Amino acid sequence: RYGMRNIFAICCTSYAGVLISSGRWDEAEDELRRASREFEEIRPGMPSQATARLAELRRRPGRFAESAELFSQVEGRRDAVLGSAALAFARGDTRRAAELADRFLRQTPARDRAWRALALEVLIQARARLGELKTADQGLDELASIAAAAPSDSLRARAAAGAGAVSMAKGDLAGARRQFEDAVDLFTRCGLPFEAGRAKLDL
Repeated sequence: RYGMRNIFAICCTSYAGVLISSGRWDEAEDELRRASREFEEIRPGMPSQATARLAELRRRPGRFAESAELFSQVEGRRDAVLGSAALAFARGDTRRAAELADRFLRQTPARDRAWRALALEVLIQARARLGELKTADQGLDELASIAAAAPSDSLRARAAAGAGAVSMAKGDLAGARRQFEDAVDLFTRCGLPFEAGRAKLDL
């Protein structure tokens, strides 16, 4: 309405993130296409948040090659580093996932708790799968601290999923079962179907 196209494109991109999280992927793609067109016209040649978000959208249904290509277009953006970590983990490149998550965390101050929580989730899962349990436990301690300081079902779910991965790596299958069950319930309660489905697979 006010003709502020840059802000409009950013808002479309943010709304697309909500749609991605809630599983409304076709609608999310429409928003990201619209935002991308705006960014191309007003900031040609500059890496855009919409491209990174579209790469995330491609990762979720397993379109990994397309996701990697899109992330390469916005290389150096913080969200691209985090997204590439999640992509590497999904492709089974666990070492690369851990390295990218660690790289992201080194560049993200403690006050950015929401961003750190997303990266810690990847780091814990990757380190646990690699058998690097001391590092996984350290990441889990921080994630649990974030969830305690800013309690939400989403953060509690991520902490539960991380705890399940660590318990499983330690051979505590009964503990892992309870933690993954909690993660499924919490992710479902806060409307994150993709994350809930992933926790079900872990369970």
